[in-house]
Amino acid sequence: MTGKKLVITTILLIAAGLGVVPTTTAFHIPRQRYGFSISSSAIQHDQASILEGGSAKAIRLRKQLQEIWNQPNITSPIILSGPRGAGKSELAEEIVYQLPSWQTQTVHRLKLEDGMDFLDTILGTTSHPGLMDDLSGQANTTLVLKGFQSQHVDSKESFDRRGELVDMLARLVTEGQFYSTFENSTKPFLPRIVGCTRRPPEFFLERVGKDMKAIFIKVPSFESRKSDIKAIAEAKIKNIEKAFGLSNVLLSKEGTQRLLDHRWEVDGDAELDSELYNGLQFLSLEKKWNPFATNSLEPRHLLVNAYDEKIRKRLLYDFPFLRNMIMSPWVFGKTLTYVVTPIFILFNLVLFLGPQTRDESAALTLFWAGWWPGIMLVFPFLGRIWCTVCPFMAVGNLFQEAATNMGVQLKKWPSWAKDIGPMFAFALFYAILMWEELWDLPQNGALSATWKSNCEGCMTTECKNGGSPTVAHDSYALKGCTMDLKNNQLRDMGDCVMCMNCVANCQRESPEFNVRPLGLDYGLPWLLPKSIQSSQNMALSQVETNFWLGGIICILQGSVLLHYLPKILSDIGMDPRIAVAGPAFDASFATHAVLAFSVLGFPGGLSFVADKAAVPLESSIKVLKRQLTRNPAENSAIKTLYESMLKQNIDISAAIKEWDQDGDGTVSNWEMEEAFRLLDIPEYEYSLLFNVLGKEEGRTVSSLFDEIQELYFDVKEAQKGSFGLAATYKNQMSENKFRSKLTFVEIFNRLDKDGNGYLNKEEFLAMSKQKYFKKPLSEEELNDLFDQVDTLGTGRLNLFMFMSILRKNVSVGIQEIGYGYLPLGWGSLTAYWLGLGMRELGLTLARVPSTFGVWVLPRLEESIPQYAFDTSTIHIVQSVVIIVSYIASVSLTQKLCDDNRIGPVRFGTHAFTQTIGAAITLYLMLSPEAVVSAYR
Repeated sequence: MTGKKLVITTILLIAAGLGVVPTTTAFHIPRQRYGFSISSSAIQHDQASILEGGSAKAIRLRKQLQEIWNQPNITSPIILSGPRGAGKSELAEEIVYQLPSWQTQTVHRLKLEDGMDFLDTILGTTSHPGLMDDLSGQANTTLVLKGFQSQHVDSKESFDRRGELVDMLARLVTEGQFYSTFENSTKPFLPRIVGCTRRPPEFFLERVGKDMKAIFIKVPSFESRKSDIKAIAEAKIKNIEKAFGLSNVLLSKEGTQRLLDHRWEVDGDAELDSELYNGLQFLSLEKKWNPFATNSLEPRHLLVNAYDEKIRKRLLYDFPFLRNMIMSPWVFGKTLTYVVTPIFILFNLVLFLGPQTRDESAALTLFWAGWWPGIMLVFPFLGRIWCTVCPFMAVGNLFQEAATNMGVQLKKWPSWAKDIGPMFAFALFYAILMWEELWDLPQNGALSATWKSNCEGCMTTECKNGGSPTVAHDSYALKGCTMDLKNNQLRDMGDCVMCMNCVANCQRESPEFNVRPLGLDYGLPWLLPKSIQSSQNMALSQVETNFWLGGIICILQGSVLLHYLPKILSDIGMDPRIAVAGPAFDASFATHAVLAFSVLGFPGGLSFVADKAAVPLESSIKVLKRQLTRNPAENSAIKTLYESMLKQNIDISAAIKEWDQDGDGTVSNWEMEEAFRLLDIPEYEYSLLFNVLGKEEGRTVSSLFDEIQELYFDVKEAQKGSFGLAATYKNQMSENKFRSKLTFVEIFNRLDKDGNGYLNKEEFLAMSKQKYFKKPLSEEELNDLFDQVDTLGTGRLNLFMFMSILRKNVSVGIQEIGYGYLPLGWGSLTAYWLGLGMRELGLTLARVPSTFGVWVLPRLEESIPQYAFDTSTIHIVQSVVIIVSYIASVSLTQKLCDDNRIGPVRFGTHAFTQTIGAAITLYLMLSPEAVVSAYR
C-alpha cells in the first residue's frame, strides 16, 4: 500500500469523525519515573495521574506497566481490561508514551463508538481496501483502540455489524492477523495494539485458548480506589492548574472529604477531571476579585453541579464553626446537664403546682399550643432534632452517671430487645395516646409534666462506643452513640436521635449533618409524576420497613380523629358527653375508653383490611383478565414461552445472554424477538407475546422474567375454570410475606455460591437462614419444595424452577407500603396542632400572671399583647396542609408500590383509603366550632 493511499485513508477517517489522529514522536531521552529507568521523550508529558496512590491496586498497576516497558523488543498486544471510568484511556496514552521509539513512529487512535458508522472504511470491501489493510504491514506503528462507551444497540443489524468489528479486533489481539475482505485472504497485522475494553480476558481466551500472546492488565474500578483518590486528584490538579494561571494549588482536608464522599459510579476518572477543571476555574475567578482567597480547593469549589451534591447542604463543611460547636462539651453534654435539666425541673414544678387548665396556665399553653406545632413543623426538615436536646435524655444521662459513680455496671440492651422494640414502641404510643384522651392531658398540668460517609478502612468503633481522644473532656460524648449505632452501617436515619456523639468521637470527621430534600430515603423525586421523572434519578427506597412502625404512623393519624370524638359521636347519633367522661369506675368512662381505643386504631385497621382485600383481589383480576381475554391464543403463547424456557435447563448466565445479547443489562424489543427465535417459539406467536408483555424498552432481564412467570401462573389459574378465582384467593391468603427488596434473580445469584448458574440442594436450603421472608421457611419445608420442583431428579434447580417456588410462596407485606401514609399522618397532626397554636399561642403572655398567682392591675393586664387568628384563616391553613400531605402520601405510596413491584389494584386500594382518611380529617377540622370540642 502506497504512502499516498495511507494518507488519503487517514484524512477520510478524520473527516468522518472517527478520531484517528496520526502523530510522530521520537523517543530518545532516558529519565527516571516511578523509581525505575525508562526511555522517554523530549516532548512535554504529564504522568498519568491514575497511576498515583499507595494502595495495593495502584502498586500492582505500576508494576505491570513496568514489566511491559522493560521488554522493548516485545510487540504483543496490550489490553487494558476494566470498567468504565477506571482511567483506561489515560493509561493507554502513558503506555504509548513509554514504548520504544521504533514502535511509535506513527500512532493511530480509533474510537470504536464512532467507527460503527464507518465499518466499511475500517474493514474494507471487495472493491476497496480498509484502514486495517493499510496499516497491516507497518511494524513501526501503534494502534490505540478505545472500546464502546455503551453496549446498547438499537437493532439486530447493528448488533451483527458491531459483532463483525469486535470479532475482527478480537482476532487481531489473539492471533495477530485479520481477514482482508479486499484481498479475500488472512493477513498478518504488524502494528502494536494498545486496547481499552470492558470485556474480561476470558472473552478473548474463549477464542484461542491459553496460547494467546496478548498482555492483559486488569484496571481496578475508580470507585474501588477510595484510598488513592486524594493522590490522583492532587496529580490532576498539577496538570490542570497551569491552564488557569495557578500554581501550587492545594486540596484542603475538607475538599478531600468532599471527593471521598461522592459516588463515582458512572465515569469516575473523566468525572473527576471535569470536577477539578471546574473547581480550578472557580478558584481562579475567586482569586481575581479576592486577592486574599486561599490557594486551595475547598468544598465550595467542588462537585457543585453533581446531582447528589445539589440535593443536600453539608452544614458541617460549609459552616465549620458548627463542627467546633458540636465538639464543645458545653453545647450538648454540659448544656443538657446544667441548662436543659434545671429548666425541665422548673417547668414541671410549674405544671404540678400551678393552675390545671390551659386558659390559666402559660406553661400548659406553651407546651400544647407551642411545642407540639413547633415539633411537627420542624420534623420534615430536621427530623428528630428535638431528641438532640430532649430533657428525658438529659435526665436519663444524669441517672446513668449517678449509677456508674456508685459502682453499678451498666448493661447493653439484649439482642431480643431489638426484635420486640418496634412492637413495644407501638404499644407504648397507643397507651400514651389513650392516656392523653382519657385523662384530658391538654387540660391537666400535673399529668402533662411527665449519610454513610467515608468509613473506608476505619477499624475503630468510637462513633458507636465512644472513648475517642477528641472528647476526653466531654463525659457525655465519651459514652458514644445513645442508640448503639455504627455510622457506616446505617441504612437510613430511622433510628438516629441526633445526639451528635458520633460527630464528636470520629477522628476522621466522617459523620455529617446535612440539609436535604424531604423524603430522600424513599428515593427522589417521588413527589413528581412518573411521566416527567428522570429514570437515572429514580433511586429505590432505602428505608428499613417495619410493620409496627407503620402502625405508629396510623395511630398518630387516629389521634387526630380522637380529638374530634364529640363531633364523631354527635354525627353517629351518640351522646357527645361520653367523650368528656373522666376516669371513674362507671359505664361512661368504660364506653369512652372503648371508643377511644377504636378511633385510635381506625386508620390503621382500615388500611390493613383494605390491603388484605386488595392482595387476592389484584391476583384475581389478573387471572380474570386472562380468562376474559379476547384472544385466547395469548394464553397459549404465554404457556409455550415459559415452558420452553423451563425445558432448556440452562444456567442463569446463559439464560440472561439469550435475552440480553448486547450485554447492556436491559432487554430491547429486537433482543426479545431473538430470544423467541432461540426458544423455537412459532413466529405467529411473536405479536401475541408483545401484546401481553408490551414493547417497553429498558426493562431488566430479572423484571421481565418475573413478569413472564407471573403471567404463566395467571394463565394456569385461569384455565382451572369457574373455581379459578376462589383458588387464587385461597392461595394468595396463605402466601408468606416477602421482606427483601431483591428480585428473584438477585436472590438466586446470592444463593449460587459456586457461581455455576444452578442451585444444588445445599445452596437452596441455605435460604432458611436468610431473612427474605417474614416467616422463614424451615429446612424441611424447603426440602419438600425442592423435591416437588426437581421432577427430573437432577439434584439442582435452574433459575426458572427457583422462581416458580418463590412465585407461589411469597408476597409483599403491607409494611412495604405503610410508610406511604407518613405524609398524611404528619399533615393531619400538623394541621391539628397548628390550629391550636394559631388560636392560643399568642395568649401565652396574658396567662403568665394567673400561672404564678400574681395579681396585676386591670389596666396593666389589658396592655399585655394577645394574638389569635380567626377561624376562617385557621381553616384555610389546615386545608392547605391536609391537601398537600394527601397528594404527597399518594405519590409516595405509588413510589413504594413501584419499588416493590406491587400492581395498580393494590395501589389504588391504598390511595382510596388515604382519600377517605384525608376527607374525614378535613371534614372534622372544618366543622363549625360550636359542635366540635377538639381544643377542649
